[in-house]
Amino acid sequence: MFWHHVAMTESAEPRGPITPVGHMQFELTWPDGATSGAPVVSNFAILGDGNDPPGGFYLLMGQVPPPPWFTEAERERGRAHINGRLTVEVRSAVYMTRQRVEELYVLLANTLGQRSGQAHD
Repeated sequence: MFWHHVAMTESAEPRGPITPVGHMQFELTWPDGATSGAPVVSNFAILGDGNDPPGGFYLLMGQVPPPPWFTEAERERGRAHINGRLTVEVRSAVYMTRQRVEELYVLLANTLGQRSGQAHD
């Protein structure tokens, strides 16, 4: 399994470096089985502009199950019934400061870069 410590390191180990928290330092660990039962998501939203107090963003992740329409006639009736809209089932909603969102951005870029042979700072 490939592990990352969000905003701390790009370590591939489940235990991380010593990280300063205030004037103290702690080693960060993720519990065994942290990914067990993780829901599938296919839709994402970021709300906020990072400038309004308290200066952060809401990150939303969700899933839209496929409509159970198998024929063209069912599809047209279904589309009319829901007025062309599907509701996202929210699987996770978190608030993050602008600094944490930027750290998440770097973490994602580095993770994807490692997969494609490129890294970002």
